[in-house]
Amino acid sequence: MLSAVTSGSDRHPLLGYVDFQARLQGWDIGVTTQVVVYDYANGAIAAHLCWLRQLAGHHQVALLDGGLQAWQDHAGLMTSGYYQLRASQLCASSTEIWLNQHWCIASAIVMINIEQPQFLPLDARFQNRFNSKDEPIDLMAGHVPTAINRPFEKNLFVGHFKSVTQLRKEWLYVSDCLVQQ
Repeated sequence: MLSAVTSGSDRHPLLGYVDFQARLQGWDIGVTTQVVVYDYANGAIAAHLCWLRQLAGHHQVALLDGGLQAWQDHAGLMTSGYYQLRASQLCASSTEIWLNQHWCIASAIVMINIEQPQFLPLDARFQNRFNSKDEPIDLMAGHVPTAINRPFEKNLFVGHFKSVTQLRKEWLYVSDCLVQQ
């Protein structure tokens, strides 16, 4: 639902701008609609939707820390009913936002970067997948040459995101280690 998967595509191809806007509209989500996103996967899937929404120029989005499990642990209300969506009227922002170079990079540029390094690719998958020791999903194991690994779960502590202060400290340490290499 959050990617343009086809029989010949990779696992998470980026939805086209118009398709993503239509999906949001079908969910009754407009540009100014506050959205709180959660999942049952330590925030990884929910973070993807937050990123897509911001990429489309919709900044009213938040990630529920701890996801559905935290909500249930705090006796948050649950319902089994169905919410009837009505189509929203999107005030579509410019398609240039969707292709903002600060948010996305073409695979061809990553290929050039292998030979002429200008940036450092970061792989957030589990370390075993990065090291080709376990590949339950992708057809080919391994990682992009020159990439470093910082597994997504290192951003978490007991199912919740670490504080901004703690994450900044950890990322500065990673950065310092890379500079020393």
